[in-house]
Amino acid sequence: MLQEAAAGVPITIEVAMDPGVAGLFVDTVVAEAVAALVAEGVANTWRHSGAEGAVVRVDKLGAGQLRVEVSDEGIGFVPEEAVGAGLVRVGRRLRELGGRLTVDSRPWCGTRLVAVVPTDPGARRV
Repeated sequence: MLQEAAAGVPITIEVAMDPGVAGLFVDTVVAEAVAALVAEGVANTWRHSGAEGAVVRVDKLGAGQLRVEVSDEGIGFVPEEAVGAGLVRVGRRLRELGGRLTVDSRPWCGTRLVAVVPTDPGARRV
């Protein structure tokens, strides 16, 4: 699913996933939220960063959580000055699942999106 979310852009996308993570995507709501984050992060890398590629990393954390990171070495930006709605929507969706999204970027230092999302449907807020 993540390879499909990262497809369709003319830059190199490296996807790295912990071996135990694939079984955690049984919950389609979590899988769709993670795919939305990856698609938005990869699209932003291609459209705005000037980077030649991005790295997508998915790790299993303890207590039924996933950590998803999309990073690039592009031109970066000031998150507080970003006007796009895509990351806002993705962040809202992750919060509805009991997760969170952190945007780490600054000019000329690349961008890193990090989401932590529970895989347990009982942890959801909505």
